[in-house]
Amino acid sequence: MGKKKNDRLPDIKKAGDSAGLYLHAAMDMAKKLSSGAVSSYRSVFSIERKSEIGYYRSRGISNAKKGRFEDAAELLESVCKETPNDAEAVYYYGASLMKLNRNEEAVEALEAARKLNKRDLRTASTLGMVYINMKAYDKAVSVLEDARGVDANNFSIQYRLGLAYDNISEHAKAIKAFEEALRIKPEAANVYQAMGFAYEQSDDKQNAVQCFKKALELEESTK
Repeated sequence: MGKKKNDRLPDIKKAGDSAGLYLHAAMDMAKKLSSGAVSSYRSVFSIERKSEIGYYRSRGISNAKKGRFEDAAELLESVCKETPNDAEAVYYYGASLMKLNRNEEAVEALEAARKLNKRDLRTASTLGMVYINMKAYDKAVSVLEDARGVDANNFSIQYRLGLAYDNISEHAKAIKAFEEALRIKPEAANVYQAMGFAYEQSDDKQNAVQCFKKALELEESTK
């Protein structure tokens, strides 16, 4: 998944502080000591790979949530190689790659995350957006329609589905998706603007103007 690198986890001096890693390992070891799981004297003084991976998983997801996408991607790439069935780690790796405009790698990761949990709307929404960014609109429609079947009350799914339909000239379907998005979030200026373009492409100038005016009003009200 992603670019081929060696199997070593990232350098702790770059990806996180060594004190935090050793503290995490010590706490993990203490739990094992208390449960009698340590089988040798030597293991007490070594950082087990499982504990190391757990530390980098935690740091990687935290970095992704804080917008530190380069650090997150570096940490989570190795984690995902070690634990490819960890849907949450794979999702945040893919989402970080999307933010870094590494779209092909993002698709690979997010498709893997989607296979692990077909009903995860967050993964479907992000994957749909990556396909839109790549102008692979038919693929975006397929992913987002499946997600809408799981939950039709998800704003991001409806909005992004509208964008995808609009870009393949399915303007009536785009408008319907935008209307559903507005049902969920009536004050979304970006949806009114997108719907205005869909109406404009449908040669419905009157509705297009109304949508653009509403979008402007909403934007002005938030200033």
